Amino acid sequence: MNTETLTRNPVGKAVTRLQGRAMESRFRYRFFGAEKVLPGVDGLQGKRVLEFGCGRGFFTLPAARLFGEQGQLVAMNIPPESGE
Repeated sequence: MNTETLTRNPVGKAVTRLQGRAMESRFRYRFFGAEKVLPGVDGLQGKRVLEFGCGRGFFTLPAARLFGEQGQLVAMNIPPESGE
């Protein structure tokens, strides 16, 4: 699905707005928060990880804490003003 095409019509704009609200909702943080999801991943201590599309960083800081002092996390996101 081409997201650029989707966001050019009113229905697509409404859908993407709802998705954005859901991604930042209290429900997501409470029941699917990074602190609850990431501990299920084994062997994170000391790893190097590249996170693409981090958005506002929902997983970024909690993941960095799990990697510890020896680990490394690089988070990259496309700025909205880039038009991508």
